[in-house]
Amino acid sequence: MRLKYVCEKCGLVFDSGEDCTKCEDGHVNFAETDSYEPEVKARSEWNPGVKFPERIIVPMSNGRKWNNEKGRYDEEECVFGIYEIVNELNVVDADAIRKEHDARVKKEQEDMERWRQMLNEKAGKLEQEPQSALCDGGEMHG
Repeated sequence: MRLKYVCEKCGLVFDSGEDCTKCEDGHVNFAETDSYEPEVKARSEWNPGVKFPERIIVPMSNGRKWNNEKGRYDEEECVFGIYEIVNELNVVDADAIRKEHDARVKKEQEDMERWRQMLNEKAGKLEQEPQSALCDGGEMHG
């Protein structure tokens, strides 16, 4: 049986892991920036009386490329995508997105709270340890 590699973005199947990685790295992703928001909003196209814009422009990254000479990924460059809005999402799909979002946010909050509790417990233990427990040569006496 031959090992196959599947691009996590588009689902293309490859015989080579290297080819699959090139495909994955070549996909364009949404940019993690709001710095273009005013310019992008100004270019949205709205039809009179329609709830959603007909077209929007979205800042995107062009995908980071590995640079062998630098030994790291090159900086991302912002590019733009034009999206045409066909219709609003149905209620079931919209609710699924909201539930996934709420679950992710809740988990992040719970993880942060557990982290805070662990740090507080460690800080409390350090405060409770008697300073006289260590003496000559760092040996414990008790």
